[in-house]
Amino acid sequence: MLVQLMPNDLKLTDLEMAVLVEMINKCPTDREVFLQQLRNCQVVSRENTGCGFYTTLKVDSHVLPSESKERQLVQGAHVSCPELEHGAGFILYIQDGYLHMLEGYTFVDDQWPENVSSFKVFFV
Repeated sequence: MLVQLMPNDLKLTDLEMAVLVEMINKCPTDREVFLQQLRNCQVVSRENTGCGFYTTLKVDSHVLPSESKERQLVQGAHVSCPELEHGAGFILYIQDGYLHMLEGYTFVDDQWPENVSSFKVFFV
């Protein structure tokens, strides 16, 4: 599998930000902590897998971790957009109490688009 690095300007895209906010809002505990982390993070890397991507995050060191230090996965967020016939799904990885990585993936044989013009985030 060929993995390509995507443009990395150390900013979350509008899509990434919208998905992360919605996913964090689904966290019953530590929601405020994760929102604070989101306001104080930067993109470390982006990798395009062809049918999705991984965006690795780094939270500023002055921001506190969540109380739970166990590795967590937040799932269930999906996006509909014109560029992806079957939409996309997302997984948020939380590691050592910090936001760590956002994974986006397509369904069926869709390739991840270079740009997403408009989208709607929903949960299933």
